[in-house]
Amino acid sequence: MMEARDRAVLEFITKYAKRTDVGPSIREIMDALKERSERTVNLSVKRLEADGHIRRMGPRKIIMLPNQSVPGKCPHCGYVEAGENGQPG
Repeated sequence: MMEARDRAVLEFITKYAKRTDVGPSIREIMDALKERSERTVNLSVKRLEADGHIRRMGPRKIIMLPNQSVPGKCPHCGYVEAGENGQPG
């Protein structure tokens, strides 16, 4: 399961990239999420990359990988809860 901080970072990257067509810098992520530690944001970005959600192509080039969305969030209807074995909870 994705940590809340990682989910917030991924959501910000997604919105930022849609709005500007480029990925945000670590500093921009820090400012948007009111994080005081560059290391914390860097660790979240590294985890997202390791999990296959994003790819870093340079300092301002973070790209979303195809078919990746924020886990637990339906792009059309907001957050959804999954029940056991895919059945409604």
